[in-house]
Amino acid sequence: MKIKQTAWTILFLCILTFSIHAHAADANMIFWYPGEAGSTTEAQPVLDIFFEYVNKRIAPAKLEGNYFNSVESGIKFIKSKKPILGIISYSAYVQNKDLFNNAKALLATITNNSGGKTERYSLVGMGTDCSAGIISSEPFSIEFTRNNLFPQLPADTTTKHVDQIIFELRKISEGTANSCAILTPTEAATLKRMSSPWAKKIKFISESEAVPTARLLLLSQSWDGTEKIKNTLIAMDKDEEGREILSELRLKGFINP
Repeated sequence: MKIKQTAWTILFLCILTFSIHAHAADANMIFWYPGEAGSTTEAQPVLDIFFEYVNKRIAPAKLEGNYFNSVESGIKFIKSKKPILGIISYSAYVQNKDLFNNAKALLATITNNSGGKTERYSLVGMGTDCSAGIISSEPFSIEFTRNNLFPQLPADTTTKHVDQIIFELRKISEGTANSCAILTPTEAATLKRMSSPWAKKIKFISESEAVPTARLLLLSQSWDGTEKIKNTLIAMDKDEEGREILSELRLKGFINP
């Protein structure tokens, strides 16, 4: 009798295990934007809605994933979870290329301030002399900055990542910080809309070279849901639910890269 009970117990556990795996996601995805606003926890409710929308349309494939806004957390997730897909900022991609040896760009994001598959950053300050250094909310190395954004910068220019760019801009405007700043397209648009006297004193020195917007990358050589996810995201701005989710992600849509 005990042998029969044990057999039934093993069979039940096998069925339960199969059921769990049948409903679990078969692939991980990362949203990686170092320097962007919001924490992993704060972003998760929006991503849960995104994955619910997408998974209905790519079945039987199924995705789950997380958002990260620091270099360290993104690298840790990629190394531990081995995501199949990633929407990754251009700076994170270029500055961590060793993580993406087999990556393939599937789609380009269209941001609210780009209108297409490229975007430009703005160099701002109180004058044209940036010899005291450059700050930015995205963690740019000077090599990345000179090779991709502002090639005219002197070789001895320094860069520094800051968490509160608006606070730092005010310090520059008030003369308590003698540096320039690189603003993302969103930050530049925000500064232009600000009516505060200190904000009006900040000068737009130059625009960067055009660089790619964040790309949807296939991080593995193959995945069964590739075509379905491409078709789903390209069509996402065509229905009201999709547009609402895109708005929460601060995107207008996706296009071929």
